[in-house]
Amino acid sequence: MIPIYLCEDQREFLDEITQLVEKIAIINDFHFKIKLATQNPGELYEIIKESPQQGIYFLDVDLGKSAMNGFELGKKIRAIDPRGFIIYVTTHMNFCPKHSNTGWRHWTILLRMSQKS
Repeated sequence: MIPIYLCEDQREFLDEITQLVEKIAIINDFHFKIKLATQNPGELYEIIKESPQQGIYFLDVDLGKSAMNGFELGKKIRAIDPRGFIIYVTTHMNFCPKHSNTGWRHWTILLRMSQKS
């Protein structure tokens, strides 16, 4: 079973992404399970540091008032899980080209439609 980790500072979007990933897993009979859905990037980092394994990570780019943003968290994850898949979730279109030449493998950016202006 491949673990999935989600980190999003806004509870409503965290719940929405969690439900969407769970539905996709059930419909497609994928062998992965959400291991952690959190608003706290430090919590996610500590969990994967304690038991490293290849995973799938959905990270919000802008983690609000957190000590690190999603790209910084992604770099820390990459050091522990070099073969993991990182999906950055954002409403900020300007982040896409800025980080497209990072040389990282196994990552993408998923644009999220914001209901807020």
